[in-house]
Amino acid sequence: MEDMARNLVSVFRRPATKKGQYKYYIKLWDENTGTYSSPRSAASIVKELSLDEKRYLPTSRTSALLIGQELLKRGGMLTRKSDPLFADFCASIWDWETSPCIQGRIARGLRIGRGHALHSKRFIENYVRPAFPALKLSALRPYMLESFILTLRLQFKSSEMTGKQKESLQKRKSFRFWL
Repeated sequence: MEDMARNLVSVFRRPATKKGQYKYYIKLWDENTGTYSSPRSAASIVKELSLDEKRYLPTSRTSALLIGQELLKRGGMLTRKSDPLFADFCASIWDWETSPCIQGRIARGLRIGRGHALHSKRFIENYVRPAFPALKLSALRPYMLESFILTLRLQFKSSEMTGKQKESLQKRKSFRFWL
């Protein structure tokens, strides 16, 4: 069977919140994977590429095609700039020096110990990072966390720990959070 020529830019519309208005979305064909990229709104591409909003109005199919062509000229689909790995994101929450969460608790007069933050960060390194080594934060789904937590519960229930070791682990707040 012959390879069909694909449009490099695909545009479709979805209804907007106002009646009779539409938002246009753009997908680019990826030769390497043989699929279209995830759709992005034409308005968001205009902002990210700093295009002239008068010339590239994202309110018509023709304009959306022009925006898509301009995106192709500039090197293809945009990537999310702030999409860290899930494990890195979790570890950054427990970093004593730089975490906005920890610094915010301290600023509000709430207590949090360095030991607790260190223990929680080690938990992330020992359990979360091996379970999700390359998962981007944007790709994380609730069912992934549920299966991870259930796996941890089963692992600790069936492990060869003594009763006192299990009790001491269950007393720790951060461990109970994950289990």
